[in-house]
Amino acid sequence: MKQIIFTFKSSDNKTKTIRLSAFSGPLDPQVAQNFLETLVATDIVRKNGVSYFTQPVSAKIVTTTTDTVYKAAEEE
Repeated sequence: MKQIIFTFKSSDNKTKTIRLSAFSGPLDPQVAQNFLETLVATDIVRKNGVSYFTQPVSAKIVTTTTDTVYKAAEEE
């Protein structure tokens, strides 16, 4: 499974992420940068006076693989 993880710094200098699951296909770096910068510019997510997305940090595609090590026999 692939995920895109967008990372930002908030106004209180904490790390915030947005994860998009079940992603497929390539992601153009310019499109990712535009998304990050647009979200910062709109300042649409705030809670208790803290702006969640004030500085873009990164955009990553993470691919997860699962290897089953053990599986119990199913009961009939």
